[in-house]
Amino acid sequence: MNPVATTWLVATAFLLLRASEAQADKVHLVGGSVIEGKVVVGSGDKVTVELAAGTVSFEARSVLRIERAISPLERLNARRAALPPHAIPERLALADEYRSEGALREERQLLQEILALDTNHEQARQRLGFVRTERGWVDSAEQLRAQGFVKRGDSWLSPAQAGAEATAELTRQTAELARQKAELELQARRAELASAQLKSQQQPEPSSYYPYYPGLFGAVRPGQPPPGASWPTPSPPAAPPPFINGARDPRSYFP
Repeated sequence: MNPVATTWLVATAFLLLRASEAQADKVHLVGGSVIEGKVVVGSGDKVTVELAAGTVSFEARSVLRIERAISPLERLNARRAALPPHAIPERLALADEYRSEGALREERQLLQEILALDTNHEQARQRLGFVRTERGWVDSAEQLRAQGFVKRGDSWLSPAQAGAEATAELTRQTAELARQKAELELQARRAELASAQLKSQQQPEPSSYYPYYPGLFGAVRPGQPPPGASWPTPSPPAAPPPFINGARDPRSYFP
């Protein structure tokens, strides 16, 4: 990398990296410049640094040394490893620092170490959730459960509060079921009305035609013509030829 490009890159990095975290790695370059960021494993003769605005790479020969940053948790772990075997106050103070860093698991471990050294250490007991009773130290959660308390998230509800909550939930579910039932009934009614409207818009099918014979069906025919139409009335059947003394009248042979 030529000197001009290196100088420009370093200047740009300085403008972008002033907001870097205090615990960032420090890359010392030839010429006295220092780049703060997170050094990632480079490939070949490159050193790559992750910044808030992206990444920047340098040739390995332009890097004097790299100072790896130590995170707060790593510093606390180092102090914990150096604690004397029976140092209760030091463990308690270190547990406070773990808590401030959000390392609750390590805080609990230190408090349990304190109880291993002093089983009646009041502060450690209280921070671990114990309460003192006439029977000695008992877990507060177990005591509350024995008294009928119910845990909801991070809070404990009394039996009355838990009962009121259950009643409210049952009321809500009942109202929801009633709403769903009413919605289903409304949908069924709408479907029924739509079906009736569709049926009313359809043309009636013509009924079967029955010839009208006077005296056979009386004054009413089983079938009626469509509105605005009429059926032709069929002619009555011809009268049978006359018979005289059991023989056909000879005159009926002539029209």
